[in-house]
Amino acid sequence: MKEPLKQAIIDGNADTATALTTALLATGASAREILDEALLPGMEVVGVRMRDGDCFIPEVLLSARVMQSCLDLLRPHMAA
Repeated sequence: MKEPLKQAIIDGNADTATALTTALLATGASAREILDEALLPGMEVVGVRMRDGDCFIPEVLLSARVMQSCLDLLRPHMAA
């Protein structure tokens, strides 16, 4: 499920990303694991695409907002 979550971040798909984040938490994945293995790599791809001219600021901002929605779900689990 981490690869589809990464792709949802890249695509800026908030509904899918939040649903996958919730599902990963329910399967016992740690917040750190979700962050390190899906959210951050997804934003890294977006950054590379922007650098290469394949996407622009609006797409980057959309992906960042989607990631923030996922982080809001992860925040209560971060201290654990």
